[in-house]
Amino acid sequence: TKQPPRLSHRRGLVFVDPAYQDGADLERTVRLAGHLRTSWRAARMAVWYPVRPELSAKVDGLHQGLREALPGVGILAAGITLPPEPGFEGGSPRTPPVLVPCSVGVLLTIW
Repeated sequence: TKQPPRLSHRRGLVFVDPAYQDGADLERTVRLAGHLRTSWRAARMAVWYPVRPELSAKVDGLHQGLREALPGVGILAAGITLPPEPGFEGGSPRTPPVLVPCSVGVLLTIW
């Protein structure tokens, strides 16, 4: 695994956006959390996830995997729902994310 870049400041935030369709990405996310806890203790990790019924089992598995990999670590879960923009019909890579009607969550590790 790659080490985080050497910075003049010890603290950092690692933002992870795994592909929830691929279970291997979720396993790598859990391994990364364990690695960060031992090799870069001043870092915090935020994991972005979509709040969608078809992915709830995978998100629950990620929560459980993090709890098992990081015993004694606080995990803060927060969510936000973004309402649809009036007249919004779809999105493209150029569409600002605030226009996308969706619900998302973020897990933040606290050790």
